[in-house]
Amino acid sequence: MSESELVSLLSQAEQQAAIYNGEFMRENTKFLSAYLADKTGDFSATANQSSVVSTDIADVVEADMPSLMRIFYGSGDVVTFQPNTDNPAEVAEAEEKKKYVNWIIRNQPESFQTIHAWLKDAEIQKNGVVKYFIDEQKEVDEERFTGVGFNDLATIVESLNDPSVTKSEITEQEETSPGVWDLKFKVTRETKKVCILNIPPESFLISRNATSLDDAEMVGDRVRKTRGELLAEGFKRDLVDQLPTVDEEDNRNSNIKSVRDRDQGGNNPEGSINNWASEYVEISDLYVKVDFDGDGIAERRHVMISGNKVLVNEYFNHVPYASLSAILMPHKAIGRSRAEVTYQTQLQKTALVRGMNDNIYMVNNPRNVVHPDVDLDDMLTVRTNGIVRLEDDTQILPQQAVMPLAIPYIGDR
Repeated sequence: MSESELVSLLSQAEQQAAIYNGEFMRENTKFLSAYLADKTGDFSATANQSSVVSTDIADVVEADMPSLMRIFYGSGDVVTFQPNTDNPAEVAEAEEKKKYVNWIIRNQPESFQTIHAWLKDAEIQKNGVVKYFIDEQKEVDEERFTGVGFNDLATIVESLNDPSVTKSEITEQEETSPGVWDLKFKVTRETKKVCILNIPPESFLISRNATSLDDAEMVGDRVRKTRGELLAEGFKRDLVDQLPTVDEEDNRNSNIKSVRDRDQGGNNPEGSINNWASEYVEISDLYVKVDFDGDGIAERRHVMISGNKVLVNEYFNHVPYASLSAILMPHKAIGRSRAEVTYQTQLQKTALVRGMNDNIYMVNNPRNVVHPDVDLDDMLTVRTNGIVRLEDDTQILPQQAVMPLAIPYIGDR
């Protein structure tokens, strides 16, 4: 299979993924909007009537979060390993693996926020997803040394002789006195670290009707990176130059990001610095079962695509994602959320509370039946202890001239 055939095949698979078809993303957007008590969709308010929205979904989710975080991030172990036998070597190996993996998870940058976002996605949306991988990047630093003599130079070179340093060069040098120099080095290091990231639901890709992540023909996510980040990850500059700049208006048939960011300005462009290194490109990071080598057997491969360019295409033996749903469903990779089962309750309570408020407003401010001899300007002027004038020759009693329409109060029922 050629790379162009691979791109065509995977582009079609992406368009058929659960994120772009059916009710999946529409329901996720609806549940997030209801959690935020937005007055949109089913909760739209009629003009001049109560617009209050009940917060049942938010109440349920926020009540669950402390208990969930204690389970996944409390004093106990996040992951444990069980030895297959009572062999002391295997027992010791399982214990070391447990300590190491727990240390990796808890020592991630913003590890608490990552786990919290994962669990909260599962509570509000149909599923929450984290991705784990080994991140290899190049980091460039500048190091300055002053008053360097010939004897000091060997010590500096030795200090830069670190296994992670791939390149070091002198970019500036100034002789301050005979045999003494001020130097500036440009040092390039390659770093490797385990990363665990929370994937937004609108970015996650999975084949429709999949029963599990392992059985899905395609699992992946769409990630936006700057050209500078791709360069730091080791991709060639001429390849990075050919990648298309991301279209910020491309919502993939979902406005969930606009709903999430509404209180901070909506779905505005991610970057405000306009230069080559800060330009965003969109990459499909996919783990697919495909017969690339033509032997008739589909194998799992890691493929990264941007536009019609293939950045990575390699054999990969597992799916590096963990998916979680609050309510598991048999034979489905994606279950149900707490927001989903609470949605109808919030809708009904919102209707009841709005009806109660509207009734109270009308009881407190009833419409009046007014005799023609009453001065209408006085009736339209709302003033404490205000007066209502009658015509001089009127033959009716004041209590007969103005009568409020009786509105039954329903608050005591």
